[in-house]
Amino acid sequence: MGFEAPQWAQYSFGKALRNNHAVLVDGFFGELLHVSDPIEGRYWLSLARFKQAYDARLWAIEIG
Repeated sequence: MGFEAPQWAQYSFGKALRNNHAVLVDGFFGELLHVSDPIEGRYWLSLARFKQAYDARLWAIEIG
């Protein structure tokens, strides 16, 4: 959440992110991504900051 550093925790089903959160990337302009976040609303985010969060899990869904 908040594109903070990943916080891992051990659960009965295994190791998982504690601060996991889903957002929708619905646009881009140069090195900025437009994010629609169900908690924080809509905002622009640098590609570098988004990449840090994405690289923690390397998981996404694309709808084309």
